[in-house]
Amino acid sequence: VGLSDDFHASVCRQLDEILESEANPGNNVLPRIPELSLVYEDDVVAGALQSVLGPDYEMEDHRFPHVNRPQTEPQKIHKDGAFRGEHRMRRAFGFYYPQTTPETLGPTGVLPGSHYFNEQPDTPVLPLVAEAGVVVIAHYEIWHRAPAHQQDRRRDMMNFQFTPQLAPAS
Repeated sequence: VGLSDDFHASVCRQLDEILESEANPGNNVLPRIPELSLVYEDDVVAGALQSVLGPDYEMEDHRFPHVNRPQTEPQKIHKDGAFRGEHRMRRAFGFYYPQTTPETLGPTGVLPGSHYFNEQPDTPVLPLVAEAGVVVIAHYEIWHRAPAHQQDRRRDMMNFQFTPQLAPAS
């Protein structure tokens, strides 16, 4: 994302303030931190979404901060969606990391190519290690989890979901 380090630090500070007074803002994260819309308006991010979903896509109402707290155990690997094994993109995740996320901070782990499988494939988990401001676009049905968190600070990841407005042609 072509936004400044100060922008990403501001997102982290605003989320800190919210989490001081409530457990999690859930799907209200965008109204609470409206600047988050700039992440998905970024030309590179919007272009990536257009390339996989087509020119007419929309952000769904599910816009949720996934908070991985210090010293947590790994989440069970799971798959969202209807388990269709679709090769076409009918729905996508946009994982935004507002802070640098090394493996010890518990970045989201994915099983590459696993959106084709209804049952968990025997594939190693790939941690989405990221610099502050990275957005990962992933198939909605990919097998994923929050790995163990080994540091003493929180890891934040904003999970946005997107849907094409037109059915895929092929």
